[in-house]
Amino acid sequence: MNMSEFPSSLLVDGAIILGLLAVLWQVRALVALRREMRDTQTACARMVAAMQRDVGALLDGSRGVSDTIHAHHRHIRQLLARQDKLELCDSGEARYREAVALLGKGASEQELVQTCGLSRGEAQLVVHLNHLRKAS
Repeated sequence: MNMSEFPSSLLVDGAIILGLLAVLWQVRALVALRREMRDTQTACARMVAAMQRDVGALLDGSRGVSDTIHAHHRHIRQLLARQDKLELCDSGEARYREAVALLGKGASEQELVQTCGLSRGEAQLVVHLNHLRKAS
């Protein structure tokens, strides 16, 4: 059989069938790609939602930590101020205690000023109060 013996319509029909098969194959591949893309989008959406929850939890935790740190800083500042106040009181008290002890040993006002670092008025007041205490 010779090619010229085949009816031309049979060749056209074969070409159409091959074309339709190619189109069907492409449609099938396209449907598979769309399904894969949808599955990928769904997986990505789940991952984004999980990340959003994680970031929210981290932010909540960091707010709590930040509040705690600020509270500790406030407390530390209060403690430092209190410590400074106590140190000032203690250093002043120590000078006056030393002055009273020196008075008990017979020190003069001038010795109190020089030894304890008191002002002249403070030394006079300590001497006066010491005399009052002894008198009562």
